[in-house]
Amino acid sequence: MYRVLLALALTITAFGQVGRAPAGKKAAPKKAPAGAEQAAASQVFPIVSINITGSQLYKEADIIRMLGIKVGDPGGEKVFEKAQQVLTSHGAFSSVAYRYQPSGNGYAVTFEVTDAEQMLPMKFDERLKVDEKAVRAKLATLDPLFRNKIPGTNEVMERYRKVVQEVAKQDVQVKVGSEDNNDLFVLFYPKNTPPVVAGTFFQGNKLLGNAELQNTLNGVAVGVEYTEKRLRELIDNNIRPMYEARGRVGVKFPKIEATPDANVRGLKILVTVEEGPTYSFGDVAVTGVPGGEQELAKLTGIKPEEVANMQLAKEAQEKIHAAVRRNGHMNVKSTISRQVDDNKKVVNVTYRVVPGPIYTYGNLYMKGLDLHGEHEIKRLWNMKPGQPFNADYPDYFLTRIKEEQIFENLRSTRVVLTPNHEGLTVDVTLVFNEKKPELLKPTFR
Repeated sequence: MYRVLLALALTITAFGQVGRAPAGKKAAPKKAPAGAEQAAASQVFPIVSINITGSQLYKEADIIRMLGIKVGDPGGEKVFEKAQQVLTSHGAFSSVAYRYQPSGNGYAVTFEVTDAEQMLPMKFDERLKVDEKAVRAKLATLDPLFRNKIPGTNEVMERYRKVVQEVAKQDVQVKVGSEDNNDLFVLFYPKNTPPVVAGTFFQGNKLLGNAELQNTLNGVAVGVEYTEKRLRELIDNNIRPMYEARGRVGVKFPKIEATPDANVRGLKILVTVEEGPTYSFGDVAVTGVPGGEQELAKLTGIKPEEVANMQLAKEAQEKIHAAVRRNGHMNVKSTISRQVDDNKKVVNVTYRVVPGPIYTYGNLYMKGLDLHGEHEIKRLWNMKPGQPFNADYPDYFLTRIKEEQIFENLRSTRVVLTPNHEGLTVDVTLVFNEKKPELLKPTFR
């Protein structure tokens, strides 16, 4: 009799729940005879298995720990709805559904989840002065689903904000922020309005004047929320290159002082500069291009014993790329490394080149010419299909067309390069007398 009642009860209460309903919604169970419902209602059946499907980020065991139920506990619709709500309210999942069915003498329940789409790294404003490791350790203890990247949902961020606030012992706010490269992150920061930069000043500088330095840094720093880390980034990106272009590769900014500005709402920033000695270029080397490394090193134009103008070294990198592209290496890349000899006051520069595959010339197309014009262009065009593609040749060709006045009333010309990355070929389109530039196809440049 017990097994009959169990089967009847599970059929009535469970089969109506099979399927993937959205979180918080379920199909209505079919009505059973009143006597059968009363008999089933008097029985309590245990959970015999719990399964989790759908998550790509979390372990099944960690999600089960969140449910508040375990194998052996009494099951049923209200129990499973409550567990569903626990997962939904956590914030780690964009949807949660469940289904259950009879298994042996109890219920087998499955929760189907979909991970939140946006997983973001955590960052802490330096003004919080918290031990990040301690914060992360506490979050891992409190939340089985805590990871280095967290869901960018309001539920998760607010819950974690309270933990950070407890550790920091001050009011904390949280938001989704972004860096200059547009990468998003979750930022925890003090509740008080952060101070902004009102103006920058310099001391210790001799090579470069105050006005030049102030105008440069003020242009990117004034109005920016102040943290020493952020200001040092602005100095490294904007002031340091000015010194390195003059051979001061050892320039330092040992001290940054921020004080309230009495005239405006913001901070006055005083930057101490140690300009250091002037360095000269030493050896220049190019690697990664067997047979052409010495020639490319000469092409840089960098001469030993000249002032180590690191801007010149950066510009020379593009000269190397252009030369390598002339041999068909259209996706050439390189890095610059510098070895500073403080004793000799010289900088040795090495360009490590990764040429990439060789592309060959494919086909020539033209726009804006009649048949006679196209015939003349084809007659003069010297690049042959199958030969390594010289990226400079199309522009050189059009320059010669203009100089030799091949066409009357030639107003404008343009080159479009269309790479085939699978076949490693490049097609060329020459555009003549274009009224309004139009995007034809992707180009290398």
